[in-house]
Amino acid sequence: MGLSVVLWICFPSKVEVKKIMEEKRRVNLRKIVLLGLVAVVAVGLLSVGFFQMSGVKEVSATQWTGLNSPTAVAIGDYNNDGLNDLAFAEAGVGKVTVYEGDGITVIKQWTGLNWPWGVSIGDYNNDGLNDLALTERGGGRVTVYRSDGITVIRQWTGLNSPLDVAIGDYNNDGSNDLAFSEIDGGSVTVYGSDGATVIKQWISLNRPTGVAIGDYDNDGLNDIAISENGAGRVTVYKSDGTTIIKQWTGLSPPHGVSIGDYNNDGLRDLAFSEWYGRIIVYKSDGATVIKQWTGGGIVMPAGGVAIGDYNNDGLNDFAFVEYSANRVTVYYQIPKPPVAEPTIVTLRGTLTNATGYPILSGSIRVTIKDSSGTQVWQDTFDNVIDNGRYNIPLGTKTTLMLIKGQIYSAILEVDADSPTFVSADVIYGDNNPTGDIIKFVA
Repeated sequence: MGLSVVLWICFPSKVEVKKIMEEKRRVNLRKIVLLGLVAVVAVGLLSVGFFQMSGVKEVSATQWTGLNSPTAVAIGDYNNDGLNDLAFAEAGVGKVTVYEGDGITVIKQWTGLNWPWGVSIGDYNNDGLNDLALTERGGGRVTVYRSDGITVIRQWTGLNSPLDVAIGDYNNDGSNDLAFSEIDGGSVTVYGSDGATVIKQWISLNRPTGVAIGDYDNDGLNDIAISENGAGRVTVYKSDGTTIIKQWTGLSPPHGVSIGDYNNDGLRDLAFSEWYGRIIVYKSDGATVIKQWTGGGIVMPAGGVAIGDYNNDGLNDFAFVEYSANRVTVYYQIPKPPVAEPTIVTLRGTLTNATGYPILSGSIRVTIKDSSGTQVWQDTFDNVIDNGRYNIPLGTKTTLMLIKGQIYSAILEVDADSPTFVSADVIYGDNNPTGDIIKFVA
């Protein structure tokens, strides 16, 4: 929205200016800084409005290679140090590893697991500290560990090939739940944080694989996404477990699924992988494709996917698994270079003479400079002072292009009692005397 500052100026009328010029060679022309403001000249109300443009561009970043049948990946702050980490499972060697954001430091590693497949990071027991849940397809169990990597919060056994797992508040009661899929059992079950209460269960699914909890339709309530490998579809359900928000069919066949704000626009998106070499990210309308990896970019089969800020720069990144290629890749997203946008800067205020009477009329020339002092814009405004008041929308007559978040300075040259701007009787914002500066943030 920019910065709005209420500042006011007072300077002598043109008649007085002439007298001063004759008598004191203009040395008494002054610029008055009011309201105790420092390094800002009193120039009236300055408000900035712009047309928002945001976005990111992706850059291939951290990649782990030479793995042994990686299956799933998750991003989250597992060790609760305020920085996100990344975990992935390697089914072929029976281990799950958690790396810090540097991609090198191992926070925790579990070995000797029986075909680990799914992994999720989140605060399952709702104690304010994140935990880690993992599935063992071969062992028929799902286990939730505290951040010490040893203490077992909850474990489900005797399951029928559990595959994926997700932690999140599915029923929107303020406490996180846990969902997992059983591919051979054809079911997805959501448990409350007590590990016993079944919030919702879907049965007779066609080889369910991926599961994710998040607010996909951006209505403030979490939903659940389920992929069915055998049916070739991904379905997003509301928290009632019945209402379908979106469903994709004819997939080949789908595996991992994740909900998160992939393009960093403040709205959550949905990503899923297809076993035979495609990964795609959809906006919440379910139709707009934000990003797609296909063909040579993905070595089939494609496994788990995750959206989250792995490198902790404030922008969400995207991680995915390539099972046969034995690698996990994280694509970082970095801000696009700043681009100047059409901007409206509204300048309002009152001009009075030394005795407090308003300047009846006059014209103003305004110059905008960037932080390096380079002029980026200038325009004149004839006869804009009306009984001492002025209200000038900069950028409506001549387009004003500014970069959001950048600091700019303005110089106001006032030609009092003149219907057209000819020359300045007094200048504001030229740092003469020192401290006479008009600054604003676009």
